[in-house]
Amino acid sequence: MQFVCRMLAAGLALTSLRAAEIANFEVNALRDRVIAHAGTVSADDYAYTRTVRTEQIGDDKTETSVVVERWDPTKPANERWTLVSVDGRTPSADELKMYGKSVSKRRQSYYGRVAGYFAKPA
Repeated sequence: MQFVCRMLAAGLALTSLRAAEIANFEVNALRDRVIAHAGTVSADDYAYTRTVRTEQIGDDKTETSVVVERWDPTKPANERWTLVSVDGRTPSADELKMYGKSVSKRRQSYYGRVAGYFAKPA
């Protein structure tokens, strides 16, 4: 009887290991498909509007800022980023000037960047 119980336990353990291998294979296959597809998408494929809301807390007060900017890959390289609004209003000349100086540092948010994140080792 003990022999039969041990054999059943060993069989269940092997079945569980095999199920885990299959599940791991399916996860890896899905990950590989996501990476492959994401690698085909670039920042020049889509236009989008990005809203950035920040809160700065200090000295018992909270300052909130909301900036809306737009990425349009159909425009010339130096005009692709546009400052749309600051705190719900049209940006001032000074804000547009500061934005223009920092525009080269802006990163595009797009699906293709996912490929770089997932393709790296954990």
